[in-house]
Amino acid sequence: MQSKRFATLLLATVALVVSGCAGRRLIDAPYVMRNDAAKARYDALSPALQTPDVPVLYVTNRKVDKETVTGPKYGYKRSTDMAYGIATVHMTPEPTWAELVDDSVHAPRGKNYHISVSKVEPVGVVRPTMEYTSIENGRIALAPDAVAPILAERDTFDALFDRWFGEGGSGDAYLFVHGYNNTFDAAVFRVAETWHFSGRPGLPICFTWPAGSGGLKGYAYDRESGEFSVVPLKSLIWMLAASPRIKAIHIISHSRGTDVAITALREIQFEIRGLYRRSIYAPLTGQAFSPTVLPGQEVYEALKLRTLVLASPDMDIDVFGQRFLNEGLIQVADRVVVYTSESDKALGLSNWLFRGRSRLGDMRLTSINPKTLSILSQLDKLELINCKVRGGDSHGYLFQHPAALSDLILLLRDDLVPGPDEGRPLKRANEGVWELPNDYLKPIP
Repeated sequence: MQSKRFATLLLATVALVVSGCAGRRLIDAPYVMRNDAAKARYDALSPALQTPDVPVLYVTNRKVDKETVTGPKYGYKRSTDMAYGIATVHMTPEPTWAELVDDSVHAPRGKNYHISVSKVEPVGVVRPTMEYTSIENGRIALAPDAVAPILAERDTFDALFDRWFGEGGSGDAYLFVHGYNNTFDAAVFRVAETWHFSGRPGLPICFTWPAGSGGLKGYAYDRESGEFSVVPLKSLIWMLAASPRIKAIHIISHSRGTDVAITALREIQFEIRGLYRRSIYAPLTGQAFSPTVLPGQEVYEALKLRTLVLASPDMDIDVFGQRFLNEGLIQVADRVVVYTSESDKALGLSNWLFRGRSRLGDMRLTSINPKTLSILSQLDKLELINCKVRGGDSHGYLFQHPAALSDLILLLRDDLVPGPDEGRPLKRANEGVWELPNDYLKPIP
């Protein structure tokens, strides 16, 4: 019996390690992009975005391991600063733009491309909040002279948007928060692939926190690094929400990154709803880190948070219910979409570590109380999607399987709701739950 448990744990550990390290081979085109309409979408892009290389805006609180000819090499150690810049993903063999478009709308493609981060260009740094504080009447407060440098940093950050929006332009921001054991490069790969195969809409942002130490102990390290990264992520969300150039924000979190994102949003919600006026950010209302919150305004409206995606969430089901229902976190976004899979093998390690507590990412429909399902089905803001996809990475399926990624694209890029008549032909698996089959949106030969 002990031997069987050890074998199960070993397999789960290997699965998590493999899922954390993104493959070097470019993923296959999602089903929804294998058509002439997708080609027309690529052809309509601005000339600045019609490049074989894929630019990604990165934000990280990883510490630099070393400097290289291609830029800083970020590792898994923690930094108190939040650095940002542009990471460029290169394909080998290098295609022309026309060749890449053709290979992005057909499968099988003519060439197998391998991807690498060819350049990392740091642009600026957001200092930790404590560097801008002072003690007033025995309490920590924002220093009076802190507003000017914080606003200057915000303007430098906003200027980077020109690369994707055009000079002075605006649009949607797609913020990705990765999970356990992801390296800097692996996180950038995932964002670059998802953004490219969506037709390169809006602004792709990779928030990459200090994960990737590896092994069983690495899970504990990454878990605490996730807790350490909540404050920087909060700062980033505030900055995006306060930017006049951002129309809407979409947060896509994966695995352990779902807890990082949810905790940051939970704290922001508390600040907006009740504690905001006592926050040290109060002097910055409507300026740098915080948008203007109007009386009676919903949290998601203040944050411009259109979509919150929880992909393969490494989270206890009871904690999810407590936070989203009891605490009302369901109101933090206009839509909350949860992708789960009963075949998610990587979450076996979490189940073992936490003594068999059910994880949201591999939940069974039978494990949810029918009364709870009935309540969930009445929440227009919530979508529970059970993915019945097979093959490939059972934990990273949403970003790699051509059926699952197709639905994510329709959700984020096209803002479609599920249903056969709505453009996202998901099936009803149960009250309150949608089902995504393995051949979802697969073109008919």
